[in-house]
Amino acid sequence: MSDILIIGGGAAGLSAAVSASSEKVLLVDDNPKLGGQIWRTELGKIKSPEARELIEKIEQKQVSIINNASVFAQNNEKSLLAETPNGTIELKFEKLILATGARERFLPFPNWTLPNTFGAGGLQALVKSGLSVRNKRIIVAGTGALLLAVAEYLKSKGARILLIAEQTFISKIDNIWL
Repeated sequence: MSDILIIGGGAAGLSAAVSASSEKVLLVDDNPKLGGQIWRTELGKIKSPEARELIEKIEQKQVSIINNASVFAQNNEKSLLAETPNGTIELKFEKLILATGARERFLPFPNWTLPNTFGAGGLQALVKSGLSVRNKRIIVAGTGALLLAVAEYLKSKGARILLIAEQTFISKIDNIWL
């Protein structure tokens, strides 16, 4: 039984675990290593100083961690079920924090189902999982700051970025400099 159960080992989950570490905390994540999508790397080594600092604090505070666990059901009001490589486990808690990260919102557009068409976040996740983009010609299109970060990441992996097409209407962003 945990005082606080945190689902998600990315930036928000790690920060929540540090903040709540005066209580009995269990942090559960579906990845083999903590860090979430934002801090995940191909080799599983955390490069971000912020992430390393949070993980070190969690280890010092003796926060319990279960990796490779996917929560799939609510068992009762204070209990969830998770699938792990060793089978199903019950996660009992007093308080629950869901820090499951962002989800890419991929809106359909003409020909969006053609092969080799990806959402920016999805492509970044595939590359972090081992997909090679070296010498591939890539157009990055959509909205938001993620586009630039993904384009830079893909370029660092050897991709040839042909175009970054920001789709936000200028009327929606013209007041950001005020």
